[in-house]
Amino acid sequence: MIKNIIFDIGGVLITKTKYNKMALTISKLIFKQNKVLRETNIQPKIKKYWRDWRVSKISEKEFFERVKITLNLKYPIFFIKKHLYSAHEVDYEILNLIKELKQNHKMYSLTNHAREWYNSQDKQIHFNELFDGVVTSFDAKIAKPSIKIYKFLLKKYKIKPKETIFIDDQEENLETARKLGIKAIHYKNIIQLKKELKKYDIL
Repeated sequence: MIKNIIFDIGGVLITKTKYNKMALTISKLIFKQNKVLRETNIQPKIKKYWRDWRVSKISEKEFFERVKITLNLKYPIFFIKKHLYSAHEVDYEILNLIKELKQNHKMYSLTNHAREWYNSQDKQIHFNELFDGVVTSFDAKIAKPSIKIYKFLLKKYKIKPKETIFIDDQEENLETARKLGIKAIHYKNIIQLKKELKKYDIL
């Protein structure tokens, strides 16, 4: 019997659509080119800094300073930060689904996130009210798909893997969950997710 449901945040509760649109716009501004440059032109160059920031190895200030230097940005840091922090959109269908599921299940979140960006989203979503427990990479100092952060969550909230489902949009994160005996759903859209949950008699 499933008693616990764990949700990822980025790519599930928070959509990537708005971020992609923002990335395209900023790409044009940054590179001053006529053709539209995609997110992939920027992401590989700053991925290492993001991975360090999300586990608190570097500060928010260091992250944005390194991004500015690496991409040779002429814009001030506050401008870059403003666009990054505003580049998220809540999927209210998922939000309402979590609230519905919470009536009969314990709800948790396991997310790779940087503290300041998470806090900016928390002002809108109020994660601690939505979930019964949250584990973030910046607090745990570990990121998915490391098995350590999953064990951290299970131990902290006394969760039994066999009574738990994990929902994430990244397959590599689901593979780790399965190794621990946690059931996993690869999130694609709300319709598909509801169908998957019905297989476990959750909806």
